[in-house]
Amino acid sequence: YSWSDVPASQVRPGVKGKTIKGVKASISYFEMDPGTEAPLHEHDNEQINYVLEGELEFTSGKDTVTLKAGQVVVFAPYESHQVRNTSAALARNLGVLSPPRHGDPK
Repeated sequence: YSWSDVPASQVRPGVKGKTIKGVKASISYFEMDPGTEAPLHEHDNEQINYVLEGELEFTSGKDTVTLKAGQVVVFAPYESHQVRNTSAALARNLGVLSPPRHGDPK
């Protein structure tokens, strides 16, 4: 696969995503404009996020961390979490889900 060959979808205003699915996991590439977020949610997948560029604020429960390029966060299945781009710059990150994501990235 090449990310350039995978079509992007508008996940929500200001957030674009691309997903490649395997049998046991999926990987998604996201671009988040400044001020955008993925609201608090949970799912039955374990999720690992790796920040490629910029800064992203991840919240789970009462804990909030701001990650920069090269840093990783892990969420257990059914762990409520959200992500925000609170910076003034575009942020890019990869999200791995196991089992794989069903449907478009949201």
